[in-house]
Amino acid sequence: HQWIARDGQQWTTERLAEMEAGASVGEEASCGGTHRLYSLARAVKRYLDDTETPRDKLTGGWKKANDVVQDSIKKVQAYQQPNGYFSTHFCSRPGSSPDIDATLHSTGHTLEWLVIALEDNQFQEPWVTAAVVRLVELLEDNQDRELDCGALYHAARGLILYRNRRFGERTITADASAKTLSTETTSP
Repeated sequence: HQWIARDGQQWTTERLAEMEAGASVGEEASCGGTHRLYSLARAVKRYLDDTETPRDKLTGGWKKANDVVQDSIKKVQAYQQPNGYFSTHFCSRPGSSPDIDATLHSTGHTLEWLVIALEDNQFQEPWVTAAVVRLVELLEDNQDRELDCGALYHAARGLILYRNRRFGERTITADASAKTLSTETTSP
């Protein structure tokens, strides 16, 4: 896509992707750069799908964006904790925290963009499944605790994206909705 800005400059999606790829990811970026990585991964995927360009044939801003995403995937995997959680320092270095919200924040945010960024073969790898299992366990173990709403949102969204990609989108029939509604209104 391309357009002319008010100042007369020509802009393209590729130009924006290249600019974003030049910005920082890791601890120095908000949320470890995960929002940027999510956007870059989605933009590259959309470009690859729309143009049918093989990933290894990317050039210019698209190559730069893809390189940042792929490099970040490698770092996330390398810095993943032995217990399955992702580093609380995101793509910068290994790290863990006894703070549940910090762990939820980093693992949820990271999973969310990884689900979009990973190739099918990467998505099925045990290190990804380990992060999902640990994230679900963390939520189950803390279901009676008030969790940071931002971290909770990104963790829940990451898990929904994972479920939809791995098992297909969940469908709820009218009968199932009625049963759920009936149960909710008759419960004490």
